[in-house]
Amino acid sequence: DMTIENIENNDPMAVYKSMNGVEMFLGITINNLRVAFQTFVMGIFMAIGTLAIMVYNGIMVGTFQYFFIERGLFWESFLTIWLHGTLEISAIILAGASGIVLGKGLVFPGSYPRLQSLQISAAQGLKLFIGIVPILIFAAIIESFMTRFTEAPDALKAALIVMSLFFIVYYFFWYPYSLAKRGALLEELKPELSPKSSFAIVANHRIKSIGEVFKDMFVYYKQHLKKLLGMAAILGVFFTLIALFLANMAVQTDTIVYFGVDKLPYFDFALAPLMFVSNIMFLTIVIHLSIKLLVASLDHTRINTGSLLKTLTHRNVTIAMGASVLLNATFWLPPVVTGLVLPIIAPIVILASFIAHQERDTLLNALMRCKELLSVGTGKVYLLFFGLLILTGSFVLLLESPLADFYQDIFEWNFDYPGTLKQRILQAFDSFKFIFSLGVTLPILIAGVSLMYYSLREVLEANYLNLRIDQFGTSK
Repeated sequence: DMTIENIENNDPMAVYKSMNGVEMFLGITINNLRVAFQTFVMGIFMAIGTLAIMVYNGIMVGTFQYFFIERGLFWESFLTIWLHGTLEISAIILAGASGIVLGKGLVFPGSYPRLQSLQISAAQGLKLFIGIVPILIFAAIIESFMTRFTEAPDALKAALIVMSLFFIVYYFFWYPYSLAKRGALLEELKPELSPKSSFAIVANHRIKSIGEVFKDMFVYYKQHLKKLLGMAAILGVFFTLIALFLANMAVQTDTIVYFGVDKLPYFDFALAPLMFVSNIMFLTIVIHLSIKLLVASLDHTRINTGSLLKTLTHRNVTIAMGASVLLNATFWLPPVVTGLVLPIIAPIVILASFIAHQERDTLLNALMRCKELLSVGTGKVYLLFFGLLILTGSFVLLLESPLADFYQDIFEWNFDYPGTLKQRILQAFDSFKFIFSLGVTLPILIAGVSLMYYSLREVLEANYLNLRIDQFGTSK
C-alpha cells in the first residue's frame, strides 16, 4: 500500500528516504547478515535448506521487480534497487554457495568419515562466508546513504551498478579462476585432515592458526556433545521457570505489563532487576562447565556428568561468577552502547577466566595477564571471536528459523487453553528455545577464545620453543 501511494505521488522510490540514514544502515546490516547467516547454516540439512531459502528470496526479489515493471517503472526501479542490490543479492547468492559447500561434506564425504568430511567442508564454507560480510556491510552503506538520492543522474547510477558487478565477477570468479589455472589454489583447497586422523585436541603448546582452533572446536563438540545437550536442556528448563516467575513479578507503573512471546525481560534489568541475578547464575554455570570440559579435552581425560556437576562447588566457580557479573553488567547500559561494548570486552573476560583457572590466580590478576598476552595477538583473538560468533549465531538462527515457528503454530492451532495459560505455554516454549540455544552455542565461543591462551603465551614467552632448543641433540 505504501509503495502504491508513493507511485501515485510520483515518487515510487520514496521508501528509501523514509528513515534516518544511520538507523537505516544498522537495521539493513543486521537484516542482511541474518539472512546470509541463515542461508549459510541451513546447508547443514544436506544443502536442501540453503536451496529452499535461495528460491524463496529469488521469488521475492522477482515479484518486487515485476511489481514495478507492470506499472511501467522498470528503468527507474532497476537503477534504484540494483544500485545496492548488485552487491547485496550477489553476497546472498555467495552465502548460498557457502551453504552448499557446507552441505556437500555431509552428502558426499568421499573417503572421509561423514563427521570429519563435514568438519572440512564447514571450514571451507566458512571462509567463503566470512569473505562476504564486508560486502553486505558496504551494500547497506550504499542503500542507506546513496540509494535515497533517487534524483541522481541515471548515468551515475548505472556506472555504480556496473562497477559493483565488475568487482563481484572479478574478485569471486575471474581472479580465483586465474589462480586455479596456474595451480596456485591446489595447496589452499587441499584438506588439512587425513582420513585416519584421530579426533583429539593436541599440541596445546603450539602456536595455532584460527583455522586450527576452528577444527579443535569440532573435536570439542564431538567429545562432549551429549554433556552439552544435557546441560543445555537442564538449564533451559530451570531458567525458563525462573524467567516466567520473574516476568510475573516485573513492575511497570504507567501501563499493565504484558510479556508476549519473545518479550520476556531477559536483559531488561530495569523492568525486572532480579533477572540480572538469574543471568549471572546462568552464565556462571556455562562459563565454568565449558572451561572444565575444555581442560578435560586438553588433558585427554574422561569426565562423567556427575563429576562435572560436582565441580560447581569448587573455588573456581567464583572466577566464572566474576566474569559473568562483568559481562551481564553491560546490559544495564543503553542497548546501542551494550551492542558496542559487549563484543569488545567479551573476548577479554573469557580469556581472563581461562587464565585465572589455568594459572590458579584471581580474575583481577588474570585481567592484567590478559592485557600482556593480547599485546602480541589482539587482532587474532578478535578475528577468532567474531568468526566463532558467526558460527554460534548461525546455530541460534536455526532454532529461530521457520521450522521452530511451524511447530509453535501447530500448537496454537490445535490447543486452546483458557485465560493466559496458552500465552504462558508459548512463552515457556520460546524461552526454553532461547536458553537452550545459548547453552549449546556459548561453550564453543568460550572454549575457542580460551584455547588462544596457549598460542598467545608461546608467542610472548616461547617457553615450548626454548624447551625444544634445550632438548635438541640430547635425545635420540
